[in-house]
Amino acid sequence: VTSPQTAWLVAKHREVKDSLSLTTNPSPTGEGSIERWTYDRDFLEYDAMMSSWKKNSREGKAYAACDTDAKRVAMWCDSLKKRLPYVIFIATYLKRAKKEGEEPKMWRNQKHARLNGLVVIDFDHVEGDVVERWKEAYEGLSEADRERILFVFVSPGGHGLKVVFKATLEGNLIDNQMLFARKLGMTVDESCKDAARGTFLTTKEDIIYINEKELFTYEDKVFAEKWNGQYRRGNSQPTLGDNGANGAHESHETHETQKSHEAHDPLEGQLPALLEAYYGDKQPGPEEQGGNGMSRHTESLKWATDLLVMTGRNKERTERLLRSIPWVDAIVKERGEPVDQTVADADERVREREKKYGANIKPSKAMQTALDKLTKCTAEPTPSCTLPLDEWGREIEAMFDTFPCLREACQGMKVGGYPAALFTSAAFFGTLMTRCTWHHWFEPDLVRRLNYSIMIIGDPTSGKSFANRLYKLIAAPIKAADKVGYDAVNKWKDDKGAKADNKEKPKKPVVIIRDHPARTANGVFITDMVNAVEEVDGEPMNLHMLTFDSELDNATLMQRGGQWIDKSAMELKAFHNEEDGQAYGNLDSISGKFYVYWNFVYTGTPLSLDRKVSEQNFGTGLATRLAVIPMPERKFQLAPYGTKRKVDHAADELLKTWAYRLDNVRGELPIEPLVRATYDWQSEKMEIAAFDQDKAMDMLLMRVPYYGIGIAAPYVLMRHWDEWQQQKTLSIDEQDVRLCRLAMDIQYACQQHFFYAYAKAYFDNMKRDRKVKQRERNSKYDERYKLLPQEFTVEELGQAYGIGKEAMYAAVKRLCDDGYIERLKRGNYRKIKQTIQL
Repeated sequence: VTSPQTAWLVAKHREVKDSLSLTTNPSPTGEGSIERWTYDRDFLEYDAMMSSWKKNSREGKAYAACDTDAKRVAMWCDSLKKRLPYVIFIATYLKRAKKEGEEPKMWRNQKHARLNGLVVIDFDHVEGDVVERWKEAYEGLSEADRERILFVFVSPGGHGLKVVFKATLEGNLIDNQMLFARKLGMTVDESCKDAARGTFLTTKEDIIYINEKELFTYEDKVFAEKWNGQYRRGNSQPTLGDNGANGAHESHETHETQKSHEAHDPLEGQLPALLEAYYGDKQPGPEEQGGNGMSRHTESLKWATDLLVMTGRNKERTERLLRSIPWVDAIVKERGEPVDQTVADADERVREREKKYGANIKPSKAMQTALDKLTKCTAEPTPSCTLPLDEWGREIEAMFDTFPCLREACQGMKVGGYPAALFTSAAFFGTLMTRCTWHHWFEPDLVRRLNYSIMIIGDPTSGKSFANRLYKLIAAPIKAADKVGYDAVNKWKDDKGAKADNKEKPKKPVVIIRDHPARTANGVFITDMVNAVEEVDGEPMNLHMLTFDSELDNATLMQRGGQWIDKSAMELKAFHNEEDGQAYGNLDSISGKFYVYWNFVYTGTPLSLDRKVSEQNFGTGLATRLAVIPMPERKFQLAPYGTKRKVDHAADELLKTWAYRLDNVRGELPIEPLVRATYDWQSEKMEIAAFDQDKAMDMLLMRVPYYGIGIAAPYVLMRHWDEWQQQKTLSIDEQDVRLCRLAMDIQYACQQHFFYAYAKAYFDNMKRDRKVKQRERNSKYDERYKLLPQEFTVEELGQAYGIGKEAMYAAVKRLCDDGYIERLKRGNYRKIKQTIQL
């Protein structure tokens, strides 16, 4: 930690890492930008080395696959960290020889671990000042827990924290990490659970606390005796349930349910037959015996990739399935194969494939061939929808007892349909709360409303009719109020026709009608929207229009002609209540400006969605405003003959009761904790998008937070109803935030599933078009500039451009003034930028 080399590596690593985190907002001076590192001498050395290794090492091949400067610099940044001193605090290892006749040595391998009773806890991405955050956490510890701490230091990146402390016998390594993290009030990185994990040291200045007397000599033989055998068999998973990071002790019943679910995984039951169909008689074997021509590690990576696709990117389930494969289990026992890392590598592969081919990817051809060979399909062999609908459904189900009406909204549906029920019911409930406002973190002074543009998409007979039930029950207050208006308008039409001969012109009544079918003339719709104003807290407020249609195609076709032609502009403007207007010559239409307040819910098939949103019209922005939630696939089975569908009248009545309650709610919603949660969620996702330089990903997540609020708000209000009635406050807690984040997770995943390929094509096409225009504009001048070496003389510049002495000095001065090159010494210059943009 006192080495000058360590100090240099840490400083360089942090500077580069901070630049990577600033890629979305580089400074005007270029400081912190990625581009400047591509000219760094150390990076250029690394680049040359990696280029020579590209065919001879895994790292070289990975570097060769990097298609952006950001990715190349990121790999260099990681390599700087890997050159730091590496220490394993938690164990030593039995000496062994890799080959017969070799001298036994100590290899880092969990299979031969000897634990010493120390634990390392890794806190990644600590918010704010790391040292100050540690001091706050330390203050909350008991004296006994403080005495367990032996070493605390800031991580190489500068934004994390490492803590080495004494374990208790209450649990294994990861159990101790989770329990201690809970005491500190911090979140642990659970990837550091194996007994072969080490950590990179930093500088002496980064050490917050060290107990040198015990750190290098401490040993707890009782702890080692209890857990050595488990780790040597490859068992490093938590043993105390989910009682760490969130602090909630799991009940025995819940734990047993989880074990039961894992034991009855239908895909696990089909694995033996699937392995046989995939490999035939020769599956991967020990490498020293030839391995049947296959590497078990390589094959496990292939299977992890396919299983991730087949399980909807469920990492925990994939790891469990992978470990149940006999030859994977063998390499875990033989050499402590890090299966969790294999799954992480596979997840990266899947992400790359999704970027290239869109979210709806399928397993590999080899896996699909094996699936086709099976006489019986697995529960989910090659799903057309890779979204984890059942997983989301189970999360929603776990909230049934927390949020009123959630269970009733999902009544009679399959678990995989719960996400659709959540979004649909929230849209109807939120429309009833039209007299409410809220403030977003973006433009916080702007008054926001609860806006919804929902489409539920599923195959014919997939159960989309649930939305009809929710519309009938929850929209009942609006429909009842509208009946008065419709009756008055119909009477006026009858009177107008009857009195036409007498030339009497009865005056058209001014009424409020909010619920409109898809077949509504634009003039009528706009007139009703302008008229739907109510005084709320002394101020006039526009009420939302509502449209529900069980056939998306009907709504789309109705907008192709007639007096209801093309409401697409209003569909776009409704999401942010933007201003629209009209000025026509006919006497019946309203002239002037107006704001659009319109929520709509449609159900339809995938084909109808394709007709509504396509690659050609993606640039309009409608897709990023939509919440498109898929229905689960139908199973090939019928209910027993004579089965009568049970109608839960109590559930229906409860939905209607809450509908009338919410219809009377008005005022600003005090939901700042939810707004903060949406900011944190979006920041996390934007870091990934920035790292990947993925504009498509960035575009699709921008409006997701609005749905986090819109979907959660009605249910949060119902949960805290008594408090709201008495004090107009909402004591928002972790359960409320959990629902908000789940809504965002669902919305974002669905956005990528349906629209990522369109978004990617949008930016690719735009980039290609721009490149063509740029090349036409400055190709000759730029190409000559590219011919110059990184460092060059004035004479070399003159030769490249074919110009004389006077002209080449003028060119050098111009390039220096414009920031393209810099002077090294008299007559010698270096490129700062690789291309010229005129």
